[in-house]
Amino acid sequence: LHGSADPVVPPQQSALLHAALQAAGISSTHRTIADAKHGGPEFSTPAVVAEVDAFFRRTLRLPPAARP
Repeated sequence: LHGSADPVVPPQQSALLHAALQAAGISSTHRTIADAKHGGPEFSTPAVVAEVDAFFRRTLRLPPAARP
């Protein structure tokens, strides 16, 4: 995840890392959040939190989250 308006780390850096990981045969997902900077409320939406949670569960082989 990378904000398209990030003033600290250029968004292209994430795209380059993603491409290098894929070229090395490593699973990688890259998503840009429109108009987001280097953190902020755009990274705390339910959809983004669910995406990050799913990534860690998949990567660390954790059980699915309990549903209320």
